[in-house]
Amino acid sequence: MKTTFLAVVLFSFSLSAEAALIQFKDGQTHDIDYQINDEVWVDYQSPGSKTAFNLVAGGKVYNNKLVGYCDSNIGVSGGTVQGVLYAYDSSRINMSAGKAAYLSPHNTSSVTVTGGTADYLWAYDNSEVDLSGGTIGGYLYAQNNTRLNISDGSIGTDLWLWNSNRSEMYGGTIGYNILLGNSAILTLHGSDFSVDGQPVSSGDLTSILGGSYNGEPYRQITGVLANGDVLNNRFKIGETASIHLVPEPSTMTMITALLLSGFVAGRLFFRRKK
Repeated sequence: MKTTFLAVVLFSFSLSAEAALIQFKDGQTHDIDYQINDEVWVDYQSPGSKTAFNLVAGGKVYNNKLVGYCDSNIGVSGGTVQGVLYAYDSSRINMSAGKAAYLSPHNTSSVTVTGGTADYLWAYDNSEVDLSGGTIGGYLYAQNNTRLNISDGSIGTDLWLWNSNRSEMYGGTIGYNILLGNSAILTLHGSDFSVDGQPVSSGDLTSILGGSYNGEPYRQITGVLANGDVLNNRFKIGETASIHLVPEPSTMTMITALLLSGFVAGRLFFRRKK
């Protein structure tokens, strides 16, 4: 439901003299189909309000930040955030269409991307990211106890995983490199894995030299992810980080198995009928 414009306009010393700060923290739903030229905060210091800020077609946060705090819900189903879209505390961002320059969850916040485009995604602290569609035009960077689940969608350049990040990848594509450092773990679900042309059925890939990823040689990993997407990327692993390979049947294999089981069941049914 579209509500009237109920916002508090404040001036902040952290902004330039010309820029204003607009806050939404009334617990209502705001569908934004117009341009906002100021920085926007949703539910700042307002736990439990659960204000919803929905950027829809025609909406734009022009050249400024959009920040979710506490238990707020920010939806992007159209329009554009020309600056950074931040999530803090237990706020949630759901992006299904539209465009943002940067997505950046922090603390225990979550970001779900099912469509649309973000130029970059930076995840920090204990945040969680679910990428099941859409496009990250540049790189995706995640560190410090973040959780990353990739089942579809695309990452334009590199996937960077750091510190105690834990990531699961069932599908999707990565344009260039997979880079891991510190104690990050990336679990790849799929089949037909090979490293530098040598088949690897399962297990862990770890650092060769044991130091920083910068000193590691590039290796090449190929395979078919669980949803059928092709994996073909260079990678480096530093320190105690690892890539864990979990063999799973590809989508085509599962479809073939289902068709075969259906065929067998049909044969048995007609035999019983006779």
